[in-house]
Amino acid sequence: MNEAFITYLDSTHIPYEKNVDLKKRTWIHRGGIAGLWITPTSTEQLQQLCSNLYKQGREFKIIGQTSNLYFDNSYNPEIIICTTKLNVFSVTSNSIECECGVPVKTLAKYAVENGISGFEGLVDLPGTIAAATFNNSGCYNCQVSSLLKYVEFLSSNGEIKKLTPADLNYAERTSALKRREIRGVILKVILSYTLTDNADLLIQTARNNHAHRIQFQERPAQTLGSIFPNGVLRAFEMNLPRFSKICLKFIYKAHQLKLITYSRQQKSKRDIICLLNGMWGIHKYISPKNFNCFIWKDANADKAFNTYCTFVQQIAHTKKIEIEVIKASENEIIQQD
Repeated sequence: MNEAFITYLDSTHIPYEKNVDLKKRTWIHRGGIAGLWITPTSTEQLQQLCSNLYKQGREFKIIGQTSNLYFDNSYNPEIIICTTKLNVFSVTSNSIECECGVPVKTLAKYAVENGISGFEGLVDLPGTIAAATFNNSGCYNCQVSSLLKYVEFLSSNGEIKKLTPADLNYAERTSALKRREIRGVILKVILSYTLTDNADLLIQTARNNHAHRIQFQERPAQTLGSIFPNGVLRAFEMNLPRFSKICLKFIYKAHQLKLITYSRQQKSKRDIICLLNGMWGIHKYISPKNFNCFIWKDANADKAFNTYCTFVQQIAHTKKIEIEVIKASENEIIQQD
């Protein structure tokens, strides 16, 4: 470990730990050993720290709650910067100013309870606001990009600038940041908001979204959300072998005729695809609620995940994946949740 850098951290009072086991810190308990786990307690510390690292040309990873990150167990980074202590937001007359580590769920809960519309679909969305901005996250007709005014951004050359939604060039579940067209660190996220005239309706909508999520989606523990973009899953089903597609049509038709519930349809879909395509050995790791959700339920899940991804990608003829997979060979500086 670079002793001069340790001295710098001590002199600036930036908290850190040495040789941290990532399995004890990451969402699905994966990863190797981080040489330094640094947790700045203010935006100023984060800016100062990242500027210092950029000037030195040092590699680092910047993360939030890691609810969309899969760290390979062989991954042993030198420096991890975790933003979860940067969790303060303030409300002005026309905007909400957030530190980068503000949990989306916390912000959404506050918004709904105070009659602010646009957040009622985000009440169960895991991750930080910076990660949601990075990923263009959204659910239940609420999109973070539609709320964004601008981000305060530290570019890799040390310049601080404001990036608007136009600068971030949003598309479905992606942005210029996620595509690595722009490199740097989100320091703050500034959101617009609108007060509703019907706060009770807003609260009820949020409750309905919460109930729907519990019924039709896996709980966040042991999962990283959607593994593939929607287009990949559509291509996957279209390109399945003929007999598999015929069987799925019967399942879908049975649901349309109300012979089976939606939940039974999704479980049958998973079982049919796995059984008819030699994947039965991994079916227990694929959510019975959603074929696009993988569950890291035990130590064998990592091998099963590789098999699952290869299977879907080969049939869909794509390498696209929605979560971030961080391996030992990964040298990108990232900001994720």
